[in-house]
Amino acid sequence: MMKWYEFKPSDSLFFRGAEPMLAGMEYETTLVFPPSVSVISGAIRTAVLAQRSISISEYWEGHPISESIGKYGKDAPFDITGPFLKYKSEYYVPAPYTWFTVDKENSRKVQIMKAADLEMDVKNRLGLKSSPKLIRWVRHDKEVKSVGGDWISLNGLMENRSKFENGRSIFTSDEIETALFSTEKRTGISIDYQRKVEESKLYNARHIRLKSDVSLVWRIDGDCGLSSSGVLVLGGEQRFGRYRQLDDDPVFPNSGNEYLALSPIPVCEKSRSDLIATGQITYRGGWDLAKQFHKDMKGYYPAGSVFTENVNNCCIPF
Repeated sequence: MMKWYEFKPSDSLFFRGAEPMLAGMEYETTLVFPPSVSVISGAIRTAVLAQRSISISEYWEGHPISESIGKYGKDAPFDITGPFLKYKSEYYVPAPYTWFTVDKENSRKVQIMKAADLEMDVKNRLGLKSSPKLIRWVRHDKEVKSVGGDWISLNGLMENRSKFENGRSIFTSDEIETALFSTEKRTGISIDYQRKVEESKLYNARHIRLKSDVSLVWRIDGDCGLSSSGVLVLGGEQRFGRYRQLDDDPVFPNSGNEYLALSPIPVCEKSRSDLIATGQITYRGGWDLAKQFHKDMKGYYPAGSVFTENVNNCCIPF
């Protein structure tokens, strides 16, 4: 059973990369937005336990709830589609990295050019060779840039538009800040393993603040036992908000030759072989609650990456 949910945070949200937060660092930690499905999945599983007053120790010992949310320390038995953004009554998804536009500052109209396969005779004539099996090319006579990772209307994606209106059907980003959300610099205090403040040690991070009438939306493919509405803790620093089940489900394309990632996709042999286009890879680690130790570092293709298959069931056809 598939269910759609809308989440509105009570404050800012904090999704970070894997850089250490140490005193004296001049750079900021990488902000990962939208978050990966593992973040959403973990928040849902925690919420289910809280709603049923099930302790972590009971869960670890094999409580029957494991049939719905998965065993302690194992992957969830359900898939997450999303997350993406809802602004008023419209839905917005990450733009594909195979879409390009002429770089015009303060341009209201955005003309989209889509990368296409080069014909074999063109490859042979130009003497092009590449280790990937796919070579894409954008025909242009001016400077172009990818809109990958920006936000476009879901209707625009489904209609395969070539023209978008900036600030309405497409929201272009400036260091990942758009009219849909903003970033805020925060200064944190370092603590030691006993959770005591370490004197004179500060770190910098960035938080996401969704604008008014903007929310996160995702789908759960399966019945995990989550209540139709409630409170959800999402991301770092125990940031929370309220969620509810949607009355009307978003409509997605039924078919397509390519697949758009709505959230970061782990880099592995399968995703690498199916990859068509992507942006800069980000790296994440984190803390493994089950093992009580740090997770291995893992690379992720950003949301907006394009694949030949529905990798990890995190993609939609277009």
